[in-house]
Amino acid sequence: MNSVLEKELSECVAFAKRGSELADNNYADIKNILHRVNERLEHADKRQGKLLRFANIDLMHEQHLQLRKLEEKIDSIQNDVEMLKKKKKDFSIVIYGRTMAGKSTLMEILTHGTGNSIGKGAQRTTLDVRDYYWQGLKITDVPGICSFDGREDDKLAFEAAKSADLIVFLLTDDAPQAGEAECLAQLRSLGKPVLGIINIKMAFNVNNYKMSLARMQKRLSEKDRIDEVCEQFKAFADNYHQNWKDIVFVPTHLQAAFISQSNSNQEMFQASNFAEVEKFILKKIQQDGKFISFKTFIDSTAVPTQKIIKNIYAQASESICNYLEWKEKETAWSKWAAAFQARATEKIRKTHERLKHKMYSDIDRFVDKHYEDEKAGEKWVEHVKSIKIDKDYIGALQEIAEEYDKKRKEVQDKLQSSLNIAVNTNIKCDTKMDDTTPIAKWVVAIAPNLLLFVPGIGWAARIGISLAGAVIAWLMDDKEAKIKENKGKLKKALLEATNEMLDNMRKSIWQTYKIEIVEKGIYDLKETMHDMSEILFYLAKGQNQLATELCEKYQELNLELLQEAVVYSEQGGFLGADVNIARIPGKDFYAIGRRCKINEERVSELLGEKLLCWATADNAKDCALLIASNWSTGAKIYDYKLEGYKEVIQTLMVDDMSKENEVMMAQQIVKMPVIRSV
Repeated sequence: MNSVLEKELSECVAFAKRGSELADNNYADIKNILHRVNERLEHADKRQGKLLRFANIDLMHEQHLQLRKLEEKIDSIQNDVEMLKKKKKDFSIVIYGRTMAGKSTLMEILTHGTGNSIGKGAQRTTLDVRDYYWQGLKITDVPGICSFDGREDDKLAFEAAKSADLIVFLLTDDAPQAGEAECLAQLRSLGKPVLGIINIKMAFNVNNYKMSLARMQKRLSEKDRIDEVCEQFKAFADNYHQNWKDIVFVPTHLQAAFISQSNSNQEMFQASNFAEVEKFILKKIQQDGKFISFKTFIDSTAVPTQKIIKNIYAQASESICNYLEWKEKETAWSKWAAAFQARATEKIRKTHERLKHKMYSDIDRFVDKHYEDEKAGEKWVEHVKSIKIDKDYIGALQEIAEEYDKKRKEVQDKLQSSLNIAVNTNIKCDTKMDDTTPIAKWVVAIAPNLLLFVPGIGWAARIGISLAGAVIAWLMDDKEAKIKENKGKLKKALLEATNEMLDNMRKSIWQTYKIEIVEKGIYDLKETMHDMSEILFYLAKGQNQLATELCEKYQELNLELLQEAVVYSEQGGFLGADVNIARIPGKDFYAIGRRCKINEERVSELLGEKLLCWATADNAKDCALLIASNWSTGAKIYDYKLEGYKEVIQTLMVDDMSKENEVMMAQQIVKMPVIRSV
């Protein structure tokens, strides 16, 4: 081991320790955040308890369950950090490559092995995780990716990468595979620095040494062809919204390098270009080893935290959209209900006026026929009962009820579907909605017997007595005058009784309509929508608050990482205290603030991520809008306020949610959910 590398590796331990301390502090801060969230959920439990119609929705129970799952994820971060501490005695490199790409051969060369682990033909050789040492570095060989056995090997290899400082990714110069790209995308998402090696797949025949040597040298010198293969592979990055342009692949012929070691053929070893591979790996460690060790611990907590933040903001966005959907339904229902009530009022009024006109006509005919009949009152009562005037009122009420029933069924079917979606597909939804029995079918039964309002026998007797007196008077006085008088008395009595009867019937029908349809139907359904809107609003608010608090801790951690990179670059740089950070590990790193001066090229190289420094925006909202304007027209920040309350939820509204990276970066900066413009 050379002295420069030895010194670098000894200092890596101190840098790793600082990184582990920051990771521990971040974990403790997140645990405190979750404790506060638990307290807020207790308050939310009490709020939902007041919404009795939703007593059967286990929404808050689900939130507690989700919080426990989140706590488990956070605890797993701590477990990973603790495991990393135990393993961090050495600088760690993990070698990745598909089955039969030459990983075992590479390990044999580095460790000067006998070749027993090298595969023959299509045989898989590395079936588990193996550690070796080379130049004071721990080299880990993992099962080949994209193997026939598949995902179990890939999972084992990926788990080994979590504790690695550096990834060496082995490619071959035949056609690159999508499975290899998928694996690299996962590794980059861990924030790991990646060095590339491309193995020239050409059989080296030692029995025809000179010809094989010449062919190998020719293949290794075909820079354009090798670059084309590498570019084909890097093009897969677009599928994962990543950029692999910074990854350098060094070509080598691993078979020749191994053979040359066994027979001490320096000419063959130099021709294999493996010396450049060794220099390539060692140079990276000598140059950036300390920072990489520091970053390993930072990312052990930053990477899972970023994924948690992304998921919670996504949940908040969905809850807000569901809240808006329910508010829209509530507004539409209120609009329909207002028009419906106007129609119902008019229908009852017209029915009343029509019956009044009909009864007045009947009274005129009845008076002409019965003005001298002492039993006119009894006969009028019989007439009223015979024409079943109550059926007209009930018929009008039934028509109103049928219109309401049709609309209610249409709306409730949509609401029930929305409940299952809006709350959460994992949440048992047993909401108490209105009785779905059509009102029109039982409105007759609940309506009072309107015939009770028909004038009774006592009233009829009084009419008869009045007429009897009129008949006696008729024999004594002028005939025409008495007929007119009797008709007038009879008509007046019948009008009074009829008006009273019709008014009572109308009032009874109106009361039934108001109680059964308006209050128990329209108002109750509106309250259901309003209560659900309120639940979704506070759900979104809680999710947003949790994501924002986690985001603030995530930014603090990444600011430490950026500051370390700026100092480590040794090329000058300055970060003010007001720098705003957004980061997707392995992809992008934004540093935004007026007092921010960084050597972007070198810091980006250290981070292994595309670095963008802005010094133009005055505040986080301006920054987010500036980012959003690059892909979304008319991006804006919008406030949603719950009716009757002071609470507000702010969102960044964009018209294109397909730009996953941009959406995540924007919401980290502005610390609010991103939703599609409505």
